[in-house]
Amino acid sequence: MTMDKIKELDGIELLPHPPYSPDLALSDYYLFMSMAHFLGGRQFKDVKIGVQEFIDSKPKEWFRQGLNELAKQWDQTIDHDGLYFKY
Repeated sequence: MTMDKIKELDGIELLPHPPYSPDLALSDYYLFMSMAHFLGGRQFKDVKIGVQEFIDSKPKEWFRQGLNELAKQWDQTIDHDGLYFKY
């Protein structure tokens, strides 16, 4: 359903993405790493509360910065023909 919806949107180009490539996924390399540090060692009765606290603690610019960094990593991956390299 998601892919069908994306295909309906104007101006969205789907690019191939290798499976299991956390260095190319914003959530894996930027969001989850930071969230793990934020939540580490804390206990919650409801993890949703902790995740919401994390999101609320970040300014909009933090999320924008993550997207900009991800775009740079995509460009570097393209420049290296998809081969592994250290960032």
